[in-house]
Amino acid sequence: MKAQWPTLALFWYAPHGQGAVVDPIFGLPLNFYLFALPAWQLIAGWLLTLSVLGCALAILFLFIAGSSRALAGRFSLATSLPWRGLSFAVATLLAMLAVRTYLGRFECSLTGTPSLMEPPTPMPM
Repeated sequence: MKAQWPTLALFWYAPHGQGAVVDPIFGLPLNFYLFALPAWQLIAGWLLTLSVLGCALAILFLFIAGSSRALAGRFSLATSLPWRGLSFAVATLLAMLAVRTYLGRFECSLTGTPSLMEPPTPMPM
């Protein structure tokens, strides 16, 4: 994270120019692609990492709670395991995957990746 502080500093102190060059596809200024998009991708990547770790911890706690009940002899079908934590962790993981996918569409416009709406180019013979 230490090496990525300049990305956040560029986002924080980005110039807000009026009449800047605008992207023809999304209608966003060039400042978004230079300063804001890398910062949002960095933040989304860190939050995705935290949500994966949260899912792993929720699964670990679920197994610990289930095994402690089994060792105590109180494990029955009437008592439920603490699924709420795992459900919240998986929902957070899916939300972060959705954010990464949303930000990925801007990256596709920068790399020249063809969209799904364009006809395929013929193979050279």
